[in-house]
Amino acid sequence: MNNNVLLIDFGDTGNESEAIRQCLESLGYNVFKRNIGRPGDFIKILSGNYFAEYKYLIISCHGKGGKVVMPELHESVYLENEPRGDFGAEEIARYIKIENKVIISTGCGTGKPEEMRKAFMNDINIYIAPDDYPGGDSALYFVLNFLPAYLSHRRNHPHFQEYFRFFRRAMSRKFEVLIHRL
Repeated sequence: MNNNVLLIDFGDTGNESEAIRQCLESLGYNVFKRNIGRPGDFIKILSGNYFAEYKYLIISCHGKGGKVVMPELHESVYLENEPRGDFGAEEIARYIKIENKVIISTGCGTGKPEEMRKAFMNDINIYIAPDDYPGGDSALYFVLNFLPAYLSHRRNHPHFQEYFRFFRRAMSRKFEVLIHRL
């Protein structure tokens, strides 16, 4: 099975992407990291224009109003016809060509709008993202718990969606137990 991860970093998320990269590599994943400095960089990834094969795409970003927050550039720096502003469902649907990927976004609210989920899933991808504004490093801890657990349990749960449901139930019980101990 392909353990390759493409981790794209929009910056401004502290050391989130670096923590994800180092932890996943120590657990056997091959991680390719790409910094996103302009909308064109993200468009290349979405359109499948990347040199390496990967199964998992992790988008380390901020989210606002159900959109992926894009880096702000001075007007003179944008390339001709390069989109301005944050990327919502319309922009994702326009550019996405990648197929059969597990896409995980850490951006707040990027899982909330149904249109955003449909755009990323495109009927052929799996998309996991926060549907609210989780506090602190919750999205980081989710990624660092979910992917390694999936790697070690996929023989028992060969279908990703099945494992995701299993993991969500297990994690909610785990956090419930921790909360009751306080």
